[in-house]
Amino acid sequence: MSHPILILLLTMLAGSLYLAWLVINSRKSAQRRYRRTTRKSPEKLKRVNSSTRSKLLRMVRGDEELAYRLVRQVKASAPNQSDQWCWEKAIWDLERDRN
Repeated sequence: MSHPILILLLTMLAGSLYLAWLVINSRKSAQRRYRRTTRKSPEKLKRVNSSTRSKLLRMVRGDEELAYRLVRQVKASAPNQSDQWCWEKAIWDLERDRN
C-alpha cells in the first residue's frame, strides 16, 4: 500500500475510535446524571410502578433525562398529585401529542 492510502485509513480508524469513545462517554454521563437524581429520593422511585416507568422510558427511546423532565413538568403543574399519577399523565400526554 502506498503511504497516502495508509495515512487515510489510519485517520479514518482514529476518527471512528474517537466517535465510539464520544458515544460511550455520553451514555456514562447520562447514567451519572440519572444516578444523581435518583439518589436524592430513592423512596419516590418505589412509589412508581416499574411497568409505568418502563413504558415512559420506551416511549422516549431510553432518554432518562427527557422522561424525568416530562414528569417534573407534570408535577409542577399538579403538585398535589402522586408520583404514579404524574408518570401516567406524562405517558398520556405523549400518546395524545403523537396522535
